[in-house]
Amino acid sequence: MDIFISYSSKEYEKACMIKKVLNENGISTWLAPGDIPPGSNYTREIPRAIRNCKVFLLLLSENAQNSMWVSAELENAFKNEKPIIPFALENCILRDEFDFLLSRCQRIEAYERTADALENLIRRLKVLVGADDSAAPVVTAMHSVEKVTPVETVSQPEESLPANREYKVIHYENGATYEGETVNGVRWGKGKYTSENGHIYEGDYVNGRRTGKGRYSWSDNSYYEGDFLDGDFHGKGRRVWRNGNVHEGDYVKDKRTGKGKLMWPSGSVYEGDFIEDKRTGKGKYTWPSGNYYEGDFVDGDFQGKGRFVWHDGDVYEGDFAKDKRTGKGKYSWPNGDVYEGDFLDGIRTGHGVFSWDATDGRYRKEGTWDAGQLVNGKEFDADGKVIAEYCDGQRLKRD
Repeated sequence: MDIFISYSSKEYEKACMIKKVLNENGISTWLAPGDIPPGSNYTREIPRAIRNCKVFLLLLSENAQNSMWVSAELENAFKNEKPIIPFALENCILRDEFDFLLSRCQRIEAYERTADALENLIRRLKVLVGADDSAAPVVTAMHSVEKVTPVETVSQPEESLPANREYKVIHYENGATYEGETVNGVRWGKGKYTSENGHIYEGDYVNGRRTGKGRYSWSDNSYYEGDFLDGDFHGKGRRVWRNGNVHEGDYVKDKRTGKGKLMWPSGSVYEGDFIEDKRTGKGKYTWPSGNYYEGDFVDGDFQGKGRFVWHDGDVYEGDFAKDKRTGKGKYSWPNGDVYEGDFLDGIRTGHGVFSWDATDGRYRKEGTWDAGQLVNGKEFDADGKVIAEYCDGQRLKRD
């Protein structure tokens, strides 16, 4: 592993995009939580990864300077004498701790010309890790996330908790209560928090924040259970809504992001990619009838390339826009009939070819279609002979 990437959880998506760019340029990376093996924990795996890396890449920002995890990682890298590259996501003033630890590090400013900064970063990293630097850096767009796939995170083991913890029951002025482990009066360890409006969290805390495994229940009986990080749903989780909807999969900063499965009480199921709570990426949507769509999604819509299969055997493969067949596509019927060509709003519109089997071979109609009908074109027999022409929707038979 070449590069350890240290970042604030509030900039997880940017970290994922930078990881993707580095990987595309032949530089191996380590990024939590995705590279933490299932069943392991932060406090063992993060120091081990820092020790094993060749370069420590710090995604520098105000959020990073506020993160206890980033501070601990930076100190660990400094202690292990790792080359440190601060990659500044914004123009921020360094606090004393960061100013001291980064005083001899050359910072790359990435908040104005991001693509140029990434190319500079790639060149520097290739030199430091001894990679082939003959190829020009390739930088993909930084404005979107194609896939975010965090894996299971786990709560801190008992031995990683501060030794001076004690069990307390705390009543807050707003009516909330906490019952569980604390360190110096701060929620730390296992505990249960009941808010003034009846919401309940029961699980792990680190330094007053919901971090580790837990369950958050709302007063309407909906709930989330799974991984938490800095108070957010973050990692693997399961959420159940009052109306019976259920999602199981990846979360990033309270939102469904990554791989997941969403199930409705009606029996409909979506399984695939999510970005910020929206079905975006590759996925499959199945209806109780047996119909299903499989392909590209954008903001919950069928958008891009896809395949729709009906329970009676009809199949469409091709372009979709806002849930409708729009663009180039092929529609096949169980009896062997096929239309291949242009669609608009789910209807054959534009240039296309419709073919079918007859007793003496395969016939076809070819030309311009409108509202599902051939308006201008020709009809051919199995030998390719023109047997009819269409003009303004009228079929004119040839002798």
